Amino acid sequence: MKNLTIGFLSIAFVFLAGCISIRNSFTRPPLPGEDDFRSVLLLGDGKGHLGSGFALIRNGRQYVVTSKHFASYMSGTDTVQVFVNGGWIKSLTRLVGHAKGEVDISVFTFARATLPNTLDQTTPISDNDTLNPGCDAWYLGFPLGYMSDDPSRNYPYPLLKHAYLSAENDAPMLFYFDGLCNRGFSGGPVFAPNSNGALRLIGVVSARLRETDAANSEANSGIFIAYSARYAEAIIDGNPIGAEVDSR
Repeated sequence: MKNLTIGFLSIAFVFLAGCISIRNSFTRPPLPGEDDFRSVLLLGDGKGHLGSGFALIRNGRQYVVTSKHFASYMSGTDTVQVFVNGGWIKSLTRLVGHAKGEVDISVFTFARATLPNTLDQTTPISDNDTLNPGCDAWYLGFPLGYMSDDPSRNYPYPLLKHAYLSAENDAPMLFYFDGLCNRGFSGGPVFAPNSNGALRLIGVVSARLRETDAANSEANSGIFIAYSARYAEAIIDGNPIGAEVDSR
């Protein structure tokens, strides 16, 4: 009986050690940082349409990236509503550019920068980065206008959601994700780790795919698409008129 007990204890010890080993070998994918959350804005066009956008600092200048289907009304000097301190304010904007063709990305800038140059944002994807299908992805935005409102902050906090990268497309550069995406997420940033595990800003949320059968034409398929953030960088580099950020 004593030997039997020892045998069971040995088996239990081996099983427990194996579980600990598996748990320790699991690495949680990196999450967007505090400054990534701070950079996301809840936008309105003044006609009842809401969208997400995010500030992007490039070469010492600040820009706002959003979806083209939200910013399609912008053509030069315009205005956009930004949710600040619990209410909407109207801000003057200058259009930097709309992406060509079907690429659903636009970039504009405010009259002055609203973020410091010390903002520690996640690095955008580059030619040196590769992504693995099935990798974790995170996206930020204001679905259906919902937010995490903290009175101690000027700007509302976006919601964080998780998805998996399902596929990539080269022309145009876009990503398909396995994840539920609601209205209002459009224009928000998407993050994913590269093959080396470093988090990258990889895309801009465009739209969810709908079910195609007539009876469920409005049903959410659980798949959404995002266009590569490299399009936003190309727009900026082609017309670098962003407001200069404070270097302090």
